[in-house]
Amino acid sequence: MVGITFGCYIPMHTGHTSLIYKALAENDEVVIGVCGFDNDRGKDFIPFRTRYELVKQEFGGFDRVKIVLIDDSKLFLDGTFTLENWRVWCNELFDQAGIDPNSECKWYMGEPSYEEKIKQLYPNHKFYVADRNDIPISGTMIRKNPLKYRHLLALSFYKYCEEKGIIRSMITEDRLHHIIGVARKAYKTAKDLDYDEQFARSMFALGWNHDMGYEFDPEHHEKVGAEILNGWKYSEFIENHGTIPPTVTNEWLILNYADMTVSPTGEDTTLDDRLKEIAQRYGKDHKWYKLSEDVVNILKLHFKEA
Repeated sequence: MVGITFGCYIPMHTGHTSLIYKALAENDEVVIGVCGFDNDRGKDFIPFRTRYELVKQEFGGFDRVKIVLIDDSKLFLDGTFTLENWRVWCNELFDQAGIDPNSECKWYMGEPSYEEKIKQLYPNHKFYVADRNDIPISGTMIRKNPLKYRHLLALSFYKYCEEKGIIRSMITEDRLHHIIGVARKAYKTAKDLDYDEQFARSMFALGWNHDMGYEFDPEHHEKVGAEILNGWKYSEFIENHGTIPPTVTNEWLILNYADMTVSPTGEDTTLDDRLKEIAQRYGKDHKWYKLSEDVVNILKLHFKEA
């Protein structure tokens, strides 16, 4: 049986790739149709022919996959989804793929309206329509906010967007130095407080992971980081670092002391100097400064700085 899936892939994301992998698991071969035209809605994001090349990078290494380019402009399609337009489009797909439309085929798609039209043309074909509730992403969402959803891009598309400056890592070099500094400070602080090696290394891991959520959502990085590490015994301290929790524990104290005595670029600093830096960055009326001030006041009750 032949699996068939298609899209404009502006860009290709995990919703698309999940359909393709499902098709690969259920069929002898799979046809991926890359459709669009040179001046389509993707021209200012990822041009049509580039998308075709990126899909080949993503799935061209599979022996059972055929990737075909369907240029809607050469078919004189007007962008409407009439039955006749679908007939012209499907004929082009089968011609390009070298597949007999009367052979056993199964279509994989995310739009029920597409199934309705194609089923009229090929009533003997099988169809799988993904539940959009299971695919909480769309090309439109990514185009509107590529930074927020970049982790849902297919790898080849991610690399392209990164090279073109469409997306970038939110964990900058300075942030990485800060993370390393916090991890080392958390380990040292635990040892200075006479905790055993195992606990100290756990504090190192807590420091190492405390800002990982920046990669996906800087504004809510604490919550995102905790969600990623859901199930880890220390994930709650990632979620509430930088704020006062209902119960102040030694783990919270160690992490926040490390976080507030390492500068944004990874150097050792004091609680007061770190607070000044936050004031300069955000202003004293900003919520982050006020939260940090509350945290520092708690920390000063438990730690004496030289």
